Order: sequence, then structure tokens, then C-alpha cells
Amino acid sequence: MELNSLPVFTLPIEDVDLETAGQENDPVDNEKVDSSDQAPEYSEESDPLAVQTYNHLLEKGILVEDDSSAFDGTWEKLSESLESLPQRVLNSLVNEAPDISKQIVKWAFSSENLTVDDFKTFAKTYLEELSETDSEIETMDEARTYLEEVYKERGLKPSVIKAALNALEEDDELLDEAKSEKSKQLSTKFSKTADIIKQNETAEQERIQRQQAFVSEVSKALDNTGWSTSKIEGVKKVMSNNNIGVILQNISQSPQALVKLADFLSYYDEKNKDIDYSKFMLKAETKEARDFKTKVELAANTPNSNTKSTLKNPNKDDDDELVPVLKLS
Repeated sequence: MELNSLPVFTLPIEDVDLETAGQENDPVDNEKVDSSDQAPEYSEESDPLAVQTYNHLLEKGILVEDDSSAFDGTWEKLSESLESLPQRVLNSLVNEAPDISKQIVKWAFSSENLTVDDFKTFAKTYLEELSETDSEIETMDEARTYLEEVYKERGLKPSVIKAALNALEEDDELLDEAKSEKSKQLSTKFSKTADIIKQNETAEQERIQRQQAFVSEVSKALDNTGWSTSKIEGVKKVMSNNNIGVILQNISQSPQALVKLADFLSYYDEKNKDIDYSKFMLKAETKEARDFKTKVELAANTPNSNTKSTLKNPNKDDDDELVPVLKLS
């Protein structure tokens, strides 16, 4: 066999990097590694459970990564990420809904305080818009009827409307004019229901803002009480997660507790919109406590007099250890 008859094999030289060939075991340059493969950096306040929860929600598609607000591993940041979840769920529902029901879905989620009357008003308006946009104008009579309604809505007088329609009919432009007006109407399809939805959304947003402002004011009021940290935390616990509603419900079923609550509420001042807490605490003090408090104040205001003998706590025989009868938080 001649050498020229042997098959010729061509190596893909262009695919081989001669400088790096045989260097598969060389250490990897970290700077060339894709940043997406690197572990994310979290803040010092990060919580492993918050990180695990965030990653689980990402895997399930419930959350999406947002470069503008990177997750730092804290519960606070996780809460911020969840704030946009309801709107994204709503957008998904609207996109998946049939065209005929998209406006209904938007309206249903536009407010938390929708009533039966609200639904009747929306449904009536929606059905009117459907009938207006779905009907076709094909005859002269339909064109005349349609334009007459359009001109009435614009506030034109009956005589003016009649003259305009007659002029269009004489010029053989009545049908074209009606179709032109119909086309303009279709460009603003569902504008009335869209206005209703927008009004609901605006009112709902204002309600949420008022609620947030009230919560902020409550927090400030707590901080300004001068109470101990433990007492403030106790009050916050009562007011959180609707606990106060549950407690009031339980009190309403207990005659003894209800009487005591009514007694406390008797110190509410309608004019000042506040409870006279000082007056309540004054009543809560025993006579012995008030007498002892008076003696202490007297001793503090008359440092030169010998008042030690008058400072004897009625609950103690030892004059060197004064214990108040009522501990005020």
C-alpha cells in the first residue's frame, strides 16, 4: 500500500490551547470564577433561619431576586421582600384570567372593605361597558341611535342633536361618523370600571397609611410613658397579633373582669380623648401608701427637721429598711 493512499486525519488545532494544554490540575484563579457561583455575603445581624427561609421561597418561585434590594440575611430584609408579594400574585392572577374577567379580578382585590352595594354598582357599570363595546354598528338606524346617545352625554340640546344627525345623513356620513365615534370609545374600553378600581385602590392605600401612622403614634405614646422596659414589652405583647381583641372578648364573658374593666374605663375623658391614668393610680394606692408617700415628700422638702421617726413604714419594724407599700412601674 502506498503512503499516499493512507487516510489523513486532521486535528482541530484551533480548539486546542497549546499554552494551557496538560494543565488541568493547575489551581483555579478565583478572580475568573463566575460571581454567581460565589456564596452571598450577609450582614453581621443575619439569621441562619431567615437565610434558609429566603432560599426556600426562592426555590419555590414565591420570591424573586432583586438586585436593587439585595437580601442581607436578616428577617427585616426578608419582610421587605415579602411586601411586594401580594401585588405580584395579583398581577399573575390578572394575566392568567380570561379577558372578560380581568376587570372583575382587579376590582375584587382593589379594597378590603367592599360591600354588596359596591359590587352591584361595579357589575352594572361593567355590564354596560361590555354591551357598549361588543355591539357593532351596521345600519343607519343603529348609527343614528348610537350618535344620539353620544351627543346627549356631551350635553348637546335635542334640537342641536337632531340637526347634526340630519346633516350627517344628508351628506351620507352618518354611518361613518358613528363607526368613528365607536372606535374612539373602544380605545377607552372599560374606562368607567377602571376609574372605580382606581378610586378603591387610592382609598385602600390611604387607609393603610392612616393605619401605619396610628401604629407609629402608639409606639411613641408607649415610649413617652416613662414605664420600665419590661412593662412596655408586656403592653406591646398585649397589643400585638390582635391579642387585645381576644382579651376583651374573654373579659366580656367574665362578670368580675368586666366590672373591673368598666371601672377603669370610667376614667376615660371624652374631651381629652385620654384616660386619666394619674387619677386611677391615685385611687389604686392604699391609705397607708398615701400617708407614707406624704411623709417621704415632707422629709425631702424639710431636710433640717428631724423627720426620721415619721418615716417608719407601717409594714416594717426596722426603720433602716423602708419598703414602699405600692410599687409603681
